[in-house]
Amino acid sequence: MSLASWTHSAIPRSPAGSRRSSAGGGRALVLDYKTNQLGEREPADVVAEEYRLQRAVYALACLKAGRDEVEVVYQFLERPEDVVSTTFGRSDLAALEDELSVAIDRIREGDFRPAPSEFACAGCPALDLVCAGPRLGGGRPWAPTPELTAAG
Repeated sequence: MSLASWTHSAIPRSPAGSRRSSAGGGRALVLDYKTNQLGEREPADVVAEEYRLQRAVYALACLKAGRDEVEVVYQFLERPEDVVSTTFGRSDLAALEDELSVAIDRIREGDFRPAPSEFACAGCPALDLVCAGPRLGGGRPWAPTPELTAAG
């Protein structure tokens, strides 16, 4: 499926690469293990900066599959004790869809710029073969949808 034809209906019912299980009472749990090297960064900051849209898609997948509530948990293997957890409910559905719509619209408009960095590109096998990495310069910083800022 091309990015240009991507819609909300393309959200998988079970996010790939993650653990999804029932937690009773119409709840779902998505647990995503991350291998990022955190260095001095806080896990919650990494989730907010790098995984916010992914978290929204996970929540949408579970809510659209009929769950009343979904807890999305990120656990970084480097610091397993610093779990980052956010819970979404049916009342968050519209804001989650809006956030995804903004991202889809940007892609359709061709506004899908890479934002390489020394950190993100370190160790990439394509660096200097297919991609110039950090020498490309950055895209624009990603800004979360205001409606979800308070929720997350």
